Amino acid sequence: MNDLYRVSVETVKNIGAGLSFLRHLKEKFSAR
Repeated sequence: MNDLYRVSVETVKNIGAGLSFLRHLKEKFSAR
């Protein structure tokens, strides 16, 4: 159960990083 919790926390972190990266790209392209 502890491993599952750790994996889900890492997944949430990765998803958050991916979303912020996509938002950054979108702002970069719309600024042109």
